[in-house]
Amino acid sequence: MSSKTFELPVVDLASLQKLMDRDPLPASVVDAIGQAFDRCGFAAVINHGLKSIPRCETASTAWFRSPLTEKMSVAANGEPFGYFPMFSESLNSLEPPPEGLPAPDLREAFSMGPQHDPTARLQQVLQEKTNLREVADFCFSKTPWPDQMQKGDCRVAGEFCDSLKCFYEEASCLGQNLLRCVAKAMGLDERHFDQGSAAQEHTNSGRAIWYPKLTEAPLPNQARCGAHADSGALTLLYCGAPGLEIQLPGSSEWVPVESPPGSLVINIGELAARATKGRWRSTPHRVPAPSSLDSAENVDRLVLVLFVILAPDFPVDESGLTQGEYTISRFKRWGRVVKSEGETENEIAREQNGVNGKTAK
Repeated sequence: MSSKTFELPVVDLASLQKLMDRDPLPASVVDAIGQAFDRCGFAAVINHGLKSIPRCETASTAWFRSPLTEKMSVAANGEPFGYFPMFSESLNSLEPPPEGLPAPDLREAFSMGPQHDPTARLQQVLQEKTNLREVADFCFSKTPWPDQMQKGDCRVAGEFCDSLKCFYEEASCLGQNLLRCVAKAMGLDERHFDQGSAAQEHTNSGRAIWYPKLTEAPLPNQARCGAHADSGALTLLYCGAPGLEIQLPGSSEWVPVESPPGSLVINIGELAARATKGRWRSTPHRVPAPSSLDSAENVDRLVLVLFVILAPDFPVDESGLTQGEYTISRFKRWGRVVKSEGETENEIAREQNGVNGKTAK
């Protein structure tokens, strides 16, 4: 890791917020996004208009501090949405260890998916293309919401669910507008991604991610979030605390990033990057473990994310590969599999004993 920090290019979205539906996109925003993605694949956006963030941040923190037994009632169980406990994911696909599997990530997460069913157009496509049926079932899987399980504090669960849904809807609207700017910056028609990102077509995924303060030293090369590149079209991320590191183009060095307080961090995903034919890349990023247990960075950390993921039949490139097929392949690669019942019981016991888990699963 570098001792220096990298200030993300800043994009002011104030003029974008004032647009009517068919107004031309602000050239200043389009140019700023293009320059930022040319430079590093990331940007910090200010005046983004997401009013749901403070409420969702507070509610998510309260829910993640609930007992593990309550959170496990909505475990993903091998599905794309639901609760992912500590040690159930390993995103470190870019820095494989010398031997064996990567150590599991030191974080928890709750993922949600689309709150709509496929449109009539998409249903027709799925009837005609049998290879996409499994993909659609995956992308439109139902989210198991904590407030429907009647376990634990109903007020905490209800506020968490409502606030995350609000964040998801707000961020999805912003994501579509940002994608239009991205398309324009690529030199494409600004509506190039519209069908894939439309309100009833997209398969966006929202995530609340919890990095608890560590009470035991991590394993060698273990990270809070392993090194990876995002697979969708665009990612919108909010975090009130530092920790994110990126690899700048042409460098293998990891550099901590800085962004203005209250800003959103956005980055280009692999799908949109492939549309540029090499001009942009989906920049590798990670969140390392704290340097020591008594370091300033060893604190609880809450992150809110929206992954802008297009309709499952949207083509990634000329090869015929679709967004849905690409999404499934990345899900499997990242090892998002919830542990067995016996392992979960051991996890609960460790929590009750105040142990953060030193053995890689």
